[in-house]
Amino acid sequence: MKFYSLLLWALLVAITSGASDPDHLVPVNPHQPWLTHYGDAVHSCLKLDPYDYLQMVILPSFVAESAVCLRSGSGDQKIENAGKIVLVYAVATENIFSSMPESNLKKKPEDVPVTVTTVEFPKPLALRLYKLWSRMLLRTRYS
Repeated sequence: MKFYSLLLWALLVAITSGASDPDHLVPVNPHQPWLTHYGDAVHSCLKLDPYDYLQMVILPSFVAESAVCLRSGSGDQKIENAGKIVLVYAVATENIFSSMPESNLKKKPEDVPVTVTTVEFPKPLALRLYKLWSRMLLRTRYS
């Protein structure tokens, strides 16, 4: 009986100690050197443009990275002034992280081929997506 009382007491302490998993997003420390190199490698390989109207980058753990972007086909920085808008899908043929010198056995950077598909996108739909994407990002909060 004493053993069960001790076990119950230990369980009660563990539950009330406040050690629990967060129920919200927790930011990753962006100042880790490997993370900066990885981000730069992904942006370079997938040819991501900082002036894309919207961009979603997929970074899975053990398969190839990819990205979907909505960008100007005519070089305009404002979506309202763009004459032509294109949707771009870029996918690496292998994992970019594994090609980095810090991550492979050769300790040398390896080239990763990327397949890029570009299609013209209707401007009214692009404007609507841009507004929805902006609203989604502005509503993101860390607790």
